[in-house]
Amino acid sequence: MLRKDFLIRQLNEFVRALLTLLLHSKGISDKDVKETISQTYSFLNLTKDNFRELTFEDIITHFEEEPMKLEKLELTGLLLLEEYNISENKEDDRYLQDLGKDILLYVDKNSNTYSLERKILLG
Repeated sequence: MLRKDFLIRQLNEFVRALLTLLLHSKGISDKDVKETISQTYSFLNLTKDNFRELTFEDIITHFEEEPMKLEKLELTGLLLLEEYNISENKEDDRYLQDLGKDILLYVDKNSNTYSLERKILLG
């Protein structure tokens, strides 16, 4: 139980840091943003290429057995939105934005917690 609580707190801190990065990314170097994104992919056991192959349902299934399913899904949604924000080819990467918003909407509907940041990102 203590380990699960600790992991949830750590994940929440990580999500908060990533969200801060997303909402205040002006003035932060591209290198720092890309490093954070790389660490996030590693944490989620995914790669950017996975998202070209996976559907929304596949991503939900990927985290189905995870003890912190909704938290990891929220992090995935934030990651996809940030990937779209830093993308040089917005048209080709529009699916990242759409998929990220779909995931955040799923989290919003299924979570017991209210998130103002999530509501802002869903716009």
